[in-house]
Amino acid sequence: MTESRRRRALGAAVLGSALLLAGCAVPGQEGSPGVAAASEQTTLTSARVAELYDAWAFEAHKPIPRDQVVTLELLREPMLDHIDELQLTYSRYSIEQEAVSIKEYESVDGEPSEAMIDGLEATYLLAAYTMIPEDDSLLRSIAEDVAATTTVSPREGTFDVDQLLASLSDASATAVSLANAGQPGWFMEFNVADLFVAGDAEWLASE
Repeated sequence: MTESRRRRALGAAVLGSALLLAGCAVPGQEGSPGVAAASEQTTLTSARVAELYDAWAFEAHKPIPRDQVVTLELLREPMLDHIDELQLTYSRYSIEQEAVSIKEYESVDGEPSEAMIDGLEATYLLAAYTMIPEDDSLLRSIAEDVAATTTVSPREGTFDVDQLLASLSDASATAVSLANAGQPGWFMEFNVADLFVAGDAEWLASE
């Protein structure tokens, strides 16, 4: 391979890596560069996803994959909008205090970031929507509405509400056990929530 061809190959590899890390859209794909998901109400940037990812990994010491980070953030505000339907008295302040307790338990210095609190809020709400109602119809309705009104980057995959509900059901038994034992942040078990099936990464391949 000549030097010029090596340089072109290296350049293509660097460009491909940057595209993958940024989660950008490409020509012919829906979505804007640097946007993981967007609806009329919200735009979830890849930078925001990275911030939430870091909070789970370095503050909560409970790292999760990108698709679960995106799932939690897409569902958080819609769940807040419907919280009265659970007849649940909810205060973000209580989650802020839980975040402090979790960081102390994990021996992590500093005040909890807003990203950490947002992540914990999402898992707490998922716990409530999973464990309080007699069935999953309310959460299913919320998730289906999110799926119908949100455009996601091809990197995230495609929506699958049944998979989401199954992932939450699997987390319930462990969460209940931890809650009964007085474990701080027991509701973090619901960070397994996954609204996506794997995306097709072929669009990243070089020509």
